Amino acid sequence: MVQIEKNRIRQYFYLGAVIIIIMLSACLSGLFMRNLRIEYELKISQLSDSIISAKKRYIKDVIYRTVGDIGAEESIVQAEFTRHGEKMCDILKRALEDRLGETAGLFPGFLGLPAPVDLVVYRKSTNTVLGSSVPDRTALLFETGSPITDILLKQPVRSIEKLSDGDIHVAAFLTQTKVSALVRERMAHRIRNTSLMDGSYIWVNQIINYDGGDNYAIRLIHPNLPDTEGMSLSTDMQDIKGNAPYKEELEGVKSGGEIYFDYYFKKMHQDLITHKLSFAKLYKPFDWVLATGVHLDDVEQLIFRESKRMKDSYRSQLLYAALAAVAGIVMSIGIMVIFERLISRLISNYNSDILRQQRALVDEKKRLEDALILLKAVAFKDPLTGLWNRRAMLERLAEETSRSLRRHQCFCLIICDIDYFKKVNDIFGHNGGDAVLQSIATLLKGNVRGEDMVSRWGGEEFLILLSSVDTPIAVQKAECLRELVENHVMLFDEKEIFVTMTFGVANFCDHRSHGETLKAADAALYRGETKGRNRVETGHGMSSNGKR
Repeated sequence: MVQIEKNRIRQYFYLGAVIIIIMLSACLSGLFMRNLRIEYELKISQLSDSIISAKKRYIKDVIYRTVGDIGAEESIVQAEFTRHGEKMCDILKRALEDRLGETAGLFPGFLGLPAPVDLVVYRKSTNTVLGSSVPDRTALLFETGSPITDILLKQPVRSIEKLSDGDIHVAAFLTQTKVSALVRERMAHRIRNTSLMDGSYIWVNQIINYDGGDNYAIRLIHPNLPDTEGMSLSTDMQDIKGNAPYKEELEGVKSGGEIYFDYYFKKMHQDLITHKLSFAKLYKPFDWVLATGVHLDDVEQLIFRESKRMKDSYRSQLLYAALAAVAGIVMSIGIMVIFERLISRLISNYNSDILRQQRALVDEKKRLEDALILLKAVAFKDPLTGLWNRRAMLERLAEETSRSLRRHQCFCLIICDIDYFKKVNDIFGHNGGDAVLQSIATLLKGNVRGEDMVSRWGGEEFLILLSSVDTPIAVQKAECLRELVENHVMLFDEKEIFVTMTFGVANFCDHRSHGETLKAADAALYRGETKGRNRVETGHGMSSNGKR
């Protein structure tokens, strides 16, 4: 009956413990996976936004550069006129001088000039045109009797004028109409031959009527649809999804001079129609709307590839988390079984006679002491470096404080920190950082006395207790350790790693408690870090500089 009750208790114990372990593991794993999913979705959203923003900046820069090229081209045309006009005026002036002012027979050679320059010879006193490369303007001059510059200034004009003799003048004129015509022609040729990345191109629509409607604009340049150049456009035109891109474009450039808009259009050299993001800007002097764009399916493919890569990483992390959870459950159940059997064995021993109980108690006490030592090692050791942890060091500090007060002896504390440890993690990863921590721990532990104690105080920070020493000896020991670390070469993945450490030293006899001694050592460490690191500082302001 007793054995039956024991088995039933054991069954309930196992069942309850397993359920609790599984529930805790499931909750922790669920929270972790949920946070991982949120982080993944946030990264995907940020990736999509950054790619779209980059594409927007690119197409806007293309159009802005093209608009800038128009102004530069106009300056080039005007410079060409200056050179050509000066040359033609000089030629005509010399011809007039050779013929003593006779202009007959001079202008046939200048008619049909390829450059947009008008040449006129006139008598200034009578305002009489003696010859012109543009006969229709000569007739206009006779009708008005106005100065020649008034006749040619029907629109903005640049001119060069040279005096042949006291009364006869030679003038070369370039009208803004001809400048604009040349610039339009050259820019149209340049735009048609401009190749952009991802099969993009620039197109130009010339607005005729800013109120919109039918025939509001002409498709002037379109490398994707060259056969349609010259056709009239309407703001009522729609794409396959019912959008009115021409209307949206016109309203945008009218209100703000430029606009981003999207619609559906065919790809270059393909019949495939896809979603497209475009940027358009109005160049008012020509009534041109210059635009370019990118097809969003190309962007979506890029986002898809990056998302797939991130999703694979996300799944791998989920798998590792699941394996870790399963391993934790198995280990917990194993530990639970071990402790349950130990407890059952203890209970069974109480059923023996008094002598066996005494012997069993002695044996069990020995086992419990061994288990306590093992548990203490687990509870008081840092799992990564094998050093004593903060809890162990605090207990030792309490013991050392009591001993020092009884015997009127001093002890010193050294707090040391690895300089710029974050850079090690950034360059070599966290595995590299762990390797550095383990190597430094071995170096520190191997270079102190047996009665001293080295602990991992937190992160990349270590605390060293030097028993029964004064400040000069502690500073000397800290400087020795600093040099050992500085000259120590660590290898990780066949790569050499060098680090330095900063040390803060404080003497217990200078303070009322080990807590104040810790604060003094920490303050000394902080001073060493602010003074350039790789050095030893004390609570009294004494310092030892490193070689770096």
